[in-house]
Amino acid sequence: PANARKRLSVAVCDNFGRTLIENYSWRAFGKHLSQTEPQGPGLSALQEAVDTGRPIIFVTGHIGNHEAPRQALTQRGYTIGGLYRPIANPYFNAHYEQNMLKMSGAVFAQGRKGTAGFLRMLKGGGMGTLLFDVRAMAFPQIPFLGHPAHTATSVADIALKLDALVVPYFGIRQPDGLSFEVAVERPISLSTPEQMMGEITARLEARIHANPEQWFWVHRRWG
Repeated sequence: PANARKRLSVAVCDNFGRTLIENYSWRAFGKHLSQTEPQGPGLSALQEAVDTGRPIIFVTGHIGNHEAPRQALTQRGYTIGGLYRPIANPYFNAHYEQNMLKMSGAVFAQGRKGTAGFLRMLKGGGMGTLLFDVRAMAFPQIPFLGHPAHTATSVADIALKLDALVVPYFGIRQPDGLSFEVAVERPISLSTPEQMMGEITARLEARIHANPEQWFWVHRRWG
C-alpha cells in the first residue's frame, strides 16, 4: 500500500543519514560500539582461523550500518581491511578512502591494482571485508528478492583461490536508532562461485525481510 511504501521510504533515508554521520564520526562511533558484543555462530570459526593463520573474508550488504561489525571487531583487537568501489567525485572519494583507512585496516579500490593489494593482505593470514550487493554487469545474474540481479562473484573467487574462511556479518540497527546487533553468522561452505554467492545472497535476503527499512533501496541494484 502507498502509505506503507511512504513509511518505508522515510525510514530508509533515516537509516542512510544516520549511517553516513556515524561512519564520518568513526572515533566516536567506535567508542559507542565498544560495549556491543558481537554474537553468532561464526565467532568460534573466526577464532580458529585466526589461530591457524587462515585468511578471512567478511561479507555483508548495505543494511543497517555495514561498518558497525568491522568497528565492533576492531574494538576487540582485529585488523580488518577492505575492498571498496570508488566514488565518482575524486575529491570526496579521497576523503572517503582516508576515513575508511583510519577505521581499521588497509582499504583498496576495486580494480586490478586494488584487488592485487587486497589479495596480498589476505595471503598473509589477514582479514578483509567486502560488500557484494551492488550491480555488477560483468557477472552472472542471481535471484535477489525475487528478481534476477547481476552479482559479482569476487568473494567466492578470492576465497576459493586462497582457501579463505567466508563469514557473513551484519550490523542491524536497534529500535532506539543508536545501538546495534552485530551478528557474525556461520561461515559459507567453499563450493562453486554460483553456489556460494547464492547462499550469501540468501543470508542478506533474510536480513532484509526482517528489517526492510534498513536496506539501501535507493541504489539501483537491479538496474
